[in-house]
Amino acid sequence: MQITMIMVASDDGVIGFNNQLPWHLPDDLRFFVRQTRGKMILMGNGTYKSLEPTPEKPNPLPGRKLLVVTGRPGEFPYENDEVVPVGSVQEGLAMAEALDEEELMVAGGHSVFMEAWPFADRLLLTRVHGDFEGDTFISDPDPNKWKVMSSEYHPADERHSHPFTTMELLRVR
Repeated sequence: MQITMIMVASDDGVIGFNNQLPWHLPDDLRFFVRQTRGKMILMGNGTYKSLEPTPEKPNPLPGRKLLVVTGRPGEFPYENDEVVPVGSVQEGLAMAEALDEEELMVAGGHSVFMEAWPFADRLLLTRVHGDFEGDTFISDPDPNKWKVMSSEYHPADERHSHPFTTMELLRVR
């Protein structure tokens, strides 16, 4: 099983502010949809809650199965066939492996990224160019351990207040 982390971070490592992204980039959101559609996604409870699930729509990301890391899986309010609580990142990785998933997407937040980082084979990183207020940060991938396979620059425009670059990195083995 391939483990792919998909994240967006500013040039200085900001990945969040008040459990939200501090920018709105419609083309990056489309990139996320394209990359994750039909796949299993592992995310933390805070990231899941930021998607604003409801009892009527417990899976805000249709077409994907969500594994949600929570400290209280037995008390998770929206468990169903598409949204499954897990007690840890390790449990989520093991579940995806047991289900013979071809690829598991890891979508954050910070603690989930940090725990999954050693197991990741691939990183889809959107780098937002600009300065942002943030309360959650992540370090740059170690260039000795990750090789940039592709990158695409997107300028700021009427829909995107900041330029950004999408990159695919593979772990150097």
